[in-house]
Amino acid sequence: MSKLLINEQPLVVLPSLAEKIGLNEAIMLQQIHFWLTRKPHEKDGRQWIYNTYAEWATQFPFWSESTIKRTIRSLEKKGLIITGNFNKVKIDKTKWYTIDYEKLERLTSPSGQNDLSSGQNDQSIGSKWSHGTGQNDPTNTIDYPETNNKEDIYIREIYDHWNSKGIIKHRKMNAQMKSHINARLKEYSFEELKKAIDNYATVLSDDKYYWTHKWTLNDFMKPGNVARFVDEADPLINFLDKSKRNSTSRFIEEVNF
Repeated sequence: MSKLLINEQPLVVLPSLAEKIGLNEAIMLQQIHFWLTRKPHEKDGRQWIYNTYAEWATQFPFWSESTIKRTIRSLEKKGLIITGNFNKVKIDKTKWYTIDYEKLERLTSPSGQNDLSSGQNDQSIGSKWSHGTGQNDPTNTIDYPETNNKEDIYIREIYDHWNSKGIIKHRKMNAQMKSHINARLKEYSFEELKKAIDNYATVLSDDKYYWTHKWTLNDFMKPGNVARFVDEADPLINFLDKSKRNSTSRFIEEVNF
């Protein structure tokens, strides 16, 4: 029998849930629910678990830590999980997690999908385990249709922010552009996307950077391209001209020292 087939406890997720909120989000939500039913801690009338990102990675070795962060942020944005910090030591920033089961239940209603895209304010009132053990107590003006949908507002603002940078200005937002922006908003926060655009504009406009290729907004919003310019990727260091990188690094070291 192949060692790649099931001889260990599998991750189980309902396809219908994955269809509604995304596969990564469904896997993470199911795992949080699993531990909430087994090793919870009661705070403020709710059951909670706690975990660091590194410890999440022991349960999801097929994901990078950045993927785990994006997945958790996505669930927070959708309002499906609530995060908090009940750690006894103030400098301990480990997140605690619980599920908003009422919001999750509303997904089964006919308007459930719309409910996900509205009222997505991050809820924060943070599980520390390894393989399930160790839960311890201690622009141009564009005519848009009127909308109250926060997702549409974010898409419009990303579009306007791009045009304000003067990289390649677009006269009209097409359906494909909107689809790409919407897809990236499921991976990154609104502010992270705006900062990625800022970083890209900085790299293009300053001759100390070697990157000169100008993308359209549509191309920039492709997953591999955005990933190069989010703050986590350190684009303002990685795209420095080699002749200037060493001097910049020395300057940073001196400042930090």
